[in-house]
Amino acid sequence: SMQFIVMPHSAMTELLAGGETGSKLWEEVFALTKDGRARILETGMIACRSGEKALIESVREEIFPIETQEIGAIGCGGSGRMWGDVDKQLPKHRSITAFQIRNTGTLLEAEARVLEGERFVELRLVPELVTRLRLETMIEYSDKHGDASIRMPIFETWRTNTFLTLRAGRFRLVSVFSPKQQVPVPFLDSRVLLFVRADVLP
Repeated sequence: SMQFIVMPHSAMTELLAGGETGSKLWEEVFALTKDGRARILETGMIACRSGEKALIESVREEIFPIETQEIGAIGCGGSGRMWGDVDKQLPKHRSITAFQIRNTGTLLEAEARVLEGERFVELRLVPELVTRLRLETMIEYSDKHGDASIRMPIFETWRTNTFLTLRAGRFRLVSVFSPKQQVPVPFLDSRVLLFVRADVLP
């Protein structure tokens, strides 16, 4: 299982000053979520056999254009210029020729191997949290039919690719992210902590 927890930068620095990165740190951070000084953003869980890979995706497929082609008219206006040369920059004279799909949401890929004695677990972990922040206007255009501006999505991704050994049944701090999106008060200057725990199931 994994947890993304957001908290103020100053509070995180104070907690990490002691060098603790295990279950004790998670307990202190989780205690802050109860009085509003931290917030759990996402939780993911997955089960797999020892030595094998597993993957979960909880996503929305967002499709957006990435290539356009100019469409020119055949013929000349009264000035002798090609119609396509005059209006080729207008969105109505552009045809979308290629799209791209981006998965937004939570992805977790894991490969776990239980060590002898079942006290420790070797874990290869690739968690990813993707969010669409906004639509960026690339070309502004409007006509009698309304707004026809060309906009592209701006995404934010928190991703970790790591391999570590965990004590079974205990949380461990894996990484810290610096969010680029605006986080509401009191988390304006915030950090996102990623914790992971591996349990050996009977």
